[in-house]
Amino acid sequence: MTAAAALLPAAWLAWIVASIAAAPEPGAADPDALAAAVRTAVTAGDAPALQRLFTPEGAGPGYAAGFLARLGDLPPGAVTVTTADGVLRLSLAGDRAAASCTAWAVVRRDGRRLLDAAAPAPVPC
Repeated sequence: MTAAAALLPAAWLAWIVASIAAAPEPGAADPDALAAAVRTAVTAGDAPALQRLFTPEGAGPGYAAGFLARLGDLPPGAVTVTTADGVLRLSLAGDRAAASCTAWAVVRRDGRRLLDAAAPAPVPC
């Protein structure tokens, strides 16, 4: 075996470890950070960033992309996100989205806060 061939498995393993270490953690450290991350992802239309904020069992792989597609383009300042009593509320303002609201339960997993895609019943908006 040549020296180059012997280094290939080690290089591959190093790449895997670096990729895992570089992957962003799901959710956020606290409810306020979660609210800010939701607002940023929704305003930017960033489906992968929004998807990382949900529990994997509650939101299928295309949940965030489908949610953002239904919202369409939003005017600046149209998105308001608040948290209280374990619920995150996303409110939309503007001509197309007058008085609309979505709510998700905030859950704690491994010291992080994530969203449960099943809305609390009744939706507290």
